[in-house]
Amino acid sequence: MTDRHEASLRNHLRANGMVFCSMELLATKEAKESAVTEIFSGTTDASGLSVTGEIDPVSAHILDLLGQIVGMIDDVRRKVDRLTEYAEGRSVSERLVKRYSMFNLSGGGFSLFCDDMLREKDDYRVSIELSSTPLTLAHCLAQVRWCQKTDLRHVPEILKDDPPQFEAGLEITHIREADRERVIHAVFKLQREDLRARRDARDEIAE
Repeated sequence: MTDRHEASLRNHLRANGMVFCSMELLATKEAKESAVTEIFSGTTDASGLSVTGEIDPVSAHILDLLGQIVGMIDDVRRKVDRLTEYAEGRSVSERLVKRYSMFNLSGGGFSLFCDDMLREKDDYRVSIELSSTPLTLAHCLAQVRWCQKTDLRHVPEILKDDPPQFEAGLEITHIREADRERVIHAVFKLQREDLRARRDARDEIAE
């Protein structure tokens, strides 16, 4: 298997599971360009620390945690900026951030539920909540590829009392490789949890 083919398979590993994300519409070309620059800014690791040569697993884990903390601080900074804009009476309608339930995730894209139809080819800044304890985020830009009425077969039990109106598919267009790796690791974890749940269910039936 070639390195390119292996990378393609990793990017398209897909798992079904309830994951949440926050999305901000990038309504202008300038907003998109600024978001792309923000994702890829700097030549250091996500933690802001320069990394050269080989590092041991413990140090790598510490750097990864520092990177996640920096990402969390950046999210808080953006939210404070929006609150400040609101308090000062400036328009914040185009910078509205909404939270969505995802039901399909891979290194190359994801699907989510929404109550308002998303327009095809609209671009969004996305923060994917891969873990809540500790909070682990992956940041990316994604573009809407399709949006349709919700197929109730896709809706998990927890949402069936008040099912969302639409489901949409988005393709990840810009992402740091460190964040893509976090997504892929999360997908592996979701797949393992799904296989374990199915195995336990079969065992209960067999008993």
